[in-house]
Amino acid sequence: MNIAARLEALADPGGICISGTVFDHVEGKLPLQFQFMGEQQVKNIPKPVRVYRVAGEGRRAASTALSPTPASRRAVIVLVTVIVVLAAAAGGWYATHSRTIADPVLALPTGPSIAVLPFANLSGDAKQDYFADGITEQIITELTRFRNLFVIARNSTFQYRVKQSMCGR
Repeated sequence: MNIAARLEALADPGGICISGTVFDHVEGKLPLQFQFMGEQQVKNIPKPVRVYRVAGEGRRAASTALSPTPASRRAVIVLVTVIVVLAAAAGGWYATHSRTIADPVLALPTGPSIAVLPFANLSGDAKQDYFADGITEQIITELTRFRNLFVIARNSTFQYRVKQSMCGR
């Protein structure tokens, strides 16, 4: 759709321009003549786009080519359908490939791994919870200095923290 919007600016008043991809799909299938305009550089599209215009002169040719006859109506419907299908296919391709790039599969560690479980506060004083968490975090931080040791992240191990209410206190 972005390319179609850019091609609209290249069209003569009342005229129609299509991309090379659309032309490849409709060539010989529509009762229209197309004129190659060459490769055009358009805004926000990195590669030049092959551009074709409906052959004729300005508004008169476009309105004659697209007069409300049943054959030309079908041609316009087919052209619009092809553009929509291509846009949907491009969107689907982008959606599947962008997820693949954004969500890489991480490799499992091959060497030794360690998980430091959170220390329990046995004092009964809720203020000491921060102290117990701090000791756990400090141990995790120091263990990450060993290059050959895979240390499980704090967020993964802290889910195993036992709340005092669960311990019967």
